[in-house]
Amino acid sequence: MIPCFITGVWLQFNDCKVIQATSNKALIIITGLIAVLGNFFLDSSLYRQMTEAFELSLWQSPTIILLRLFRLALGISGSLFIILLFKGIFDRFKDSQKGRMITLLGSETLGVYILQTYIVEYFLARHLNLDSLNFIVCNFVIAPIISLIVLALSVMIIKGFKRNQYLAFALFGSKLPQRPTKVPVLDK
Repeated sequence: MIPCFITGVWLQFNDCKVIQATSNKALIIITGLIAVLGNFFLDSSLYRQMTEAFELSLWQSPTIILLRLFRLALGISGSLFIILLFKGIFDRFKDSQKGRMITLLGSETLGVYILQTYIVEYFLARHLNLDSLNFIVCNFVIAPIISLIVLALSVMIIKGFKRNQYLAFALFGSKLPQRPTKVPVLDK
């Protein structure tokens, strides 16, 4: 996670340079090609090897170094591709009503991420089994519908939590209200 964190910090400090480089679309194409072509070689055995490589000593063999670098390259390039692609798409809509709605939803990503973990991975995983469904129906109809429902539910829960400033602080890191400071009054 440290290389991904460092990449995020680097992006934050170089936001204008990197994000504005999307005007020539070269960075979008390069990161997209790395992510897509890398996933062509990714199967269950390679994924298992990449996962195990992070549990072994880095200098145990050159293969471990290559597996770690491959996994990091896939993750970072895929993330950058998605960020840059959607930045390019939504720059066209940023002044519209849809753009403002998407910006509002995007500002709640931490809360949505936390809540969807509980809703999907704990609640739905115990009560919903989609194994018997057709692959296309499950992945292209049911899963997107469930995703939209979970997103809407998460946003409603977040709005409810944000009504209480202390809950919003504890759960989402919002700022606490400033207490007025008492200024001593000097009597003459």
